[in-house]
Amino acid sequence: MKVRLMSCTIVPEQLYVERDADRQLKSIIDEMERPGYVLVSRQMGKTNLLIHAKDNYENDREVYVYVDFSTVDDLTERDFFRNVIDTAIETHYEIFKEANSIISSLRQDSTLSNQRQYTREIRILLRYVDKLVFIFDEIDALTKTNYSDKVFSQIRSDYFQRVNFRELRKLTYILSGVIEPKDIIKNPNISPFNIGQKIYLNDFDRREFDSFIYKSELLLSESVKDRLFYWTKGNPRMTWDICVLLQDMQNLDVVKLDEAIGRYYFESFDKVPIDTIREMVSKDKVLREALIQLYYGKIDALDDSLKQKLYLAGIVNYQDRNIVIKNPIVEKSLSLDWLMKLQNDDVDYLEKVYDSIYIRHDYLEAIRLLERMLSLNTASKDELNKICLYLGESYYRTVKFSKALFYLQKINSSEVTKEVIQGNLLEGYVYVNQDDTKNALNCFDRNIKIGKETGMSDAYIDESKLGKAEAMIESKDKTLLAEANSLLVSFIAQNDLGSINIPLLPKAHYLLARVKEEDKQINSALEELDAAIMMATEEEKPFLLYQKLLLLKKDEDRNNVAKRILLSLDKKTDVQILENFDYTLKLDVYTLCLILAELILHFKEFKEVIPQYLKLLNESKEAAYNTICKTLLISNEKNAEEFARLILKLSENDKWNFGTDHIFTAYMAVFQKTRKIEDAIAFYKFMKQVNFSRKNFPSVDARFLCEMLVNVVYYYVFTIHDYITGKGVVKLFNDNFGQDTDNVVRCMALKKDYASYAISVFTKKPYIAFDEGGRFLLKWETFLNRVRDLDNSLIDDLKSIVKFVQDHQRKIFRAHQIMFVHKYGRNDLVIIRYIDSSITLSKKYKDIEDDLELGKCKILNMMDRSRLKI
Repeated sequence: MKVRLMSCTIVPEQLYVERDADRQLKSIIDEMERPGYVLVSRQMGKTNLLIHAKDNYENDREVYVYVDFSTVDDLTERDFFRNVIDTAIETHYEIFKEANSIISSLRQDSTLSNQRQYTREIRILLRYVDKLVFIFDEIDALTKTNYSDKVFSQIRSDYFQRVNFRELRKLTYILSGVIEPKDIIKNPNISPFNIGQKIYLNDFDRREFDSFIYKSELLLSESVKDRLFYWTKGNPRMTWDICVLLQDMQNLDVVKLDEAIGRYYFESFDKVPIDTIREMVSKDKVLREALIQLYYGKIDALDDSLKQKLYLAGIVNYQDRNIVIKNPIVEKSLSLDWLMKLQNDDVDYLEKVYDSIYIRHDYLEAIRLLERMLSLNTASKDELNKICLYLGESYYRTVKFSKALFYLQKINSSEVTKEVIQGNLLEGYVYVNQDDTKNALNCFDRNIKIGKETGMSDAYIDESKLGKAEAMIESKDKTLLAEANSLLVSFIAQNDLGSINIPLLPKAHYLLARVKEEDKQINSALEELDAAIMMATEEEKPFLLYQKLLLLKKDEDRNNVAKRILLSLDKKTDVQILENFDYTLKLDVYTLCLILAELILHFKEFKEVIPQYLKLLNESKEAAYNTICKTLLISNEKNAEEFARLILKLSENDKWNFGTDHIFTAYMAVFQKTRKIEDAIAFYKFMKQVNFSRKNFPSVDARFLCEMLVNVVYYYVFTIHDYITGKGVVKLFNDNFGQDTDNVVRCMALKKDYASYAISVFTKKPYIAFDEGGRFLLKWETFLNRVRDLDNSLIDDLKSIVKFVQDHQRKIFRAHQIMFVHKYGRNDLVIIRYIDSSITLSKKYKDIEDDLELGKCKILNMMDRSRLKI
């Protein structure tokens, strides 16, 4: 029976054409080591790819569960996780019939968090299968929920928890959407999704295109097939839709094909996927500007993220530096004339920037928009000041202080404008963050001077006075502290005159409390904090009460304030993620972590009520503890070690379910605070236990870990002479950090190589140790030639090591000289090779004698003098 093509959602199996993505998907599922995510624009066949895999690979022992996320915005967090489990059961009821009864019973009395309950239910399902593959389609719909981070955190955790629950090795995930998981995650510090493997679903190549035409049983001439491929470039949806049109056409030729495509796509532009692409471009000025740059051949102006955005919109294909519009149909639908008309009709560009910075906190997007505006060179003088201010703000909040200063200092200050005042304030805070008190004070003083000379009443000028006080307090300088005291007393006194910004008063009292604390006037500091608390908003009270708690000594007083803190948190349903740069008293994630750490560690009487406040950070108490630990570690808080040790202790309790990454963070926090060898060894043993791999911890501080590993290998080699364990430490270092180009890491690598050399000296034959010593000295020379901006103490430490190696190499050479050289005259020409190279050289013996003695090179043979041309 002849095949009949019809418009359909799911491609019939007999017409399905496999692509590289199918093979990559199968490989990921076979390996079961990490989640895959299919990254592709709409109407490219991703759902068919997923369903094809399910239909072809599923059996009674290997279960595939397809879940469509397009309606998740109607689900609560609890319903979402339950829906995933319920879908697995409902679609495979005969397999999971018994599991269903167990899960239904457990749900009735469960007090577990949603994520822990989900893990428990997954483990129950895994009892009945050899492989469970969840296929999550349309993951971009998670952007509409407030629990997207928890979904990705759970997926990530399911892989790391394999250390504790081996059955999770039978579970894997495949995700699919038109947006990367990292772009859905709202707080990557809490829920980094860095373990997935991308699957790119590309257009048909010519072989795949011909395979589809063959399967469709369409009788097309070679010229028509060539022309059809020219128009679609293998786009599956377009190829299918055009073939539906062609199957009933008589006497088809290239002219008729062109006419059919013109009528179908270009008369009203309402056919899939052109309608979707045009709608996206009409709403997104960044896409439009990128396309205009592409039309003008300015490919270098497009960064990788912008190329990715164009790709996911279904507009371009790109590889490395080559980027082209997908096909002539897309190109004609997005003509330059149409793009320019949209540009002229668009709303204010700077409004989008403002929204990106202050509403959505998407600073990278703001930077892209602003730098695009600068490249167009069309901004007016006033707009240029705003652009520089917004760029300064965006770079400041992405901790790129030098770039922030570059743009803030480009603001034209010939006239006093709002941008000038805001720029001075922001520049001052940049310098505060850099501990540059002198320049910070100059910036704040510029605004204070503007206020005096113009009589202007402006919140940013008032805030500059507090910024100045804060800079002086941070300096710890006694003279500046006294000046800060006078400034703050004067600022607060103006309240009676009604001439200052009232919302700033709590902060003024708080800063004055800090001055009093620095001066050891604790009672006065407490009085200022009480004044601040009395004037503060509900959002500010938790922070101020916490500051008071830290100053109190009596248990009764501390307990009373702790109760007030908990009361102030009772009405909270969520907490803002404010940057440290905001210099606000409002409760944010950072302050909440400090508060909860203090209460957990030092107020055991609140043990039963603390879990409800942990949910402000995460539904999972383990994830919440991890967030607290990371916050304490990053901010170098005094409670960091104690809290990390608490996590390590709790991880041994069956009632707690910490992930591998949680425990890793705790070990790291302990050693970072103590620098004790016993803590380094415990950390190393944990890394060995979980088969540490840097690819699973890509954001780890490599410098810190390498320092720790060097401490460990030195202990085993030089203190207890356990060379076998020492070799294991060296291998772990080499496997994970051996290719790192960071100068500090390379410095640590040389220290590690010294330990490796010592192992060879103590355990191997002299000539093997001699070779390793030579390689070490050559590495040192290379390092010294390339290193820049490294702490002199690190270099000096290495120099003493190098001196020891050189002395020992000479001892080996002299003790075993017959093994290395024959008798050569000083002017004899010899063929040599340095042991880190494959290149042979001819040198006079006297020129390489020292290198030979140090083991850096070897003599291959002496040259025949009679053959030399002199």
